[in-house]
Amino acid sequence: MVKDNQGRPEPQDRIDFVFYRGGTPESSRTFGGGTGWPSDHLAVLSSFTVS
Repeated sequence: MVKDNQGRPEPQDRIDFVFYRGGTPESSRTFGGGTGWPSDHLAVLSSFTVS
């Protein structure tokens, strides 16, 4: 389902989780999307500091 965001189509909000063991999460970002993107979810890249 697509909702309207000020005249622009936008996928429904989703709640996703990143599970990890050990270390401390430092940052996360999403990337992808657009024409030809093979999923309705963007990819997530997370960086961790290992203690």
